[in-house]
Amino acid sequence: MTPSALIVDDNRALAEDLGEILESEGYTVRVYFDPLEAISGCRDHSFDVALLDVRMPKMDGVELFRALTLVQPAASFILMSAYADDRRIRQALAEGVRTVLSKPVSVATLLQALSSALSGR
Repeated sequence: MTPSALIVDDNRALAEDLGEILESEGYTVRVYFDPLEAISGCRDHSFDVALLDVRMPKMDGVELFRALTLVQPAASFILMSAYADDRRIRQALAEGVRTVLSKPVSVATLLQALSSALSGR
């Protein structure tokens, strides 16, 4: 079965690059640059794993994680941040986020985190 990934990051170039990397690894990918659009879009499309930026306008990645778990409770979630020592990140980890990747994210680290998240579902 082909794994599906959701990427939400307001940095368009990064989100698109991550999407291309995952597609080359065999994932079906949906990319959003706006967290509110991601919530809306995920009502009609399921995903196995989500990569969410922590700091975004309109809604941060922790709030987005909480909203998406209501829509896709079986999915795995990974946060990405340049601010790894954030109290909100610690809260999200306590609530079920699998891991937090520090930006910039290396491809090897990303693929390992995704594999781990998918195998732990």
